[in-house]
Amino acid sequence: MNKLTVLPINQSNQQHLLRPNAAFEIIGHCIALYDGEVWSHKEVLLPQKSTKCFPDETLDPAEFIDCPDKTVLFCFTETGRCAGHVRLHKNWNHLANIDDIEVEADLRGQGIGHALINAAVEWAKAQQLKGIVLEAQDCNLLACRFYLNYGFVIGGADSLLYEATARGEKAIFFYYWF
Repeated sequence: MNKLTVLPINQSNQQHLLRPNAAFEIIGHCIALYDGEVWSHKEVLLPQKSTKCFPDETLDPAEFIDCPDKTVLFCFTETGRCAGHVRLHKNWNHLANIDDIEVEADLRGQGIGHALINAAVEWAKAQQLKGIVLEAQDCNLLACRFYLNYGFVIGGADSLLYEATARGEKAIFFYYWF
């Protein structure tokens, strides 16, 4: 991918927030391990791949435009195509919380995720926050690998967060410190 441009949500690009969620590939699980002091992980690959898609959310783009406590950042290709977005907000604990990050399926692996996280880091630093936190499902191994390769560390896991909606899936919390 050549030139990427990341821009905050505004009146002229807000419609990109309303696109349906894209499916992602399930190839295995990221198993968070805790020895009482340090978190680590192991991977368990599945014998057969599958796909999953999160339900679409009902969001009001106006809530994010010119808001000092939350934003949406869009990544555009040099042709003007919206390639993905990251949605984040200031959290009570002086961290930026990434609520959602998504890259168009046919553009994954081309640096867009990195561009979005880089922009999220810059936004969080401008807000004088101390780092970023996000949560991913253990079954989204490709996303977990991406966060770990970027430099995030595992800070915890929750075996019950999804029990009512996605039985058996676990939440893993990732942190990136400045």
